[in-house]
Amino acid sequence: MLRERALNLALNEKINGREALSFLEKALDEDANRAASFAFIKKNFEILESKVPQHRIAQFMRSLEHMCSGEERNSFIDFFASRHSKYEGGPLTYTQSLEKIELCTAARAVNQNISKQAGN
Repeated sequence: MLRERALNLALNEKINGREALSFLEKALDEDANRAASFAFIKKNFEILESKVPQHRIAQFMRSLEHMCSGEERNSFIDFFASRHSKYEGGPLTYTQSLEKIELCTAARAVNQNISKQAGN
């Protein structure tokens, strides 16, 4: 509830688009807040899209590059696959962020397999 109230500050008309983006980037950087923050962004994307400077919207994708599961990867793709090409730097940012998500997911899977084998 408190997190939702805090995230809603990004939509406040007294907060400009750059400040809103910066605030949401910080929320996306934190593992504990990333899923809720991304859900908030998806829910309010049209508002944020009109508020954040157009040359900075692709930054949302860059801020999500720390996702590290197959489910998060799919959520990223589902949301940005059809949108990324609309934004300045979007195609490159999308490709790079998706690659980082996939590398992290693969590394995590390898580490889990090594841990299981070491436990046997």
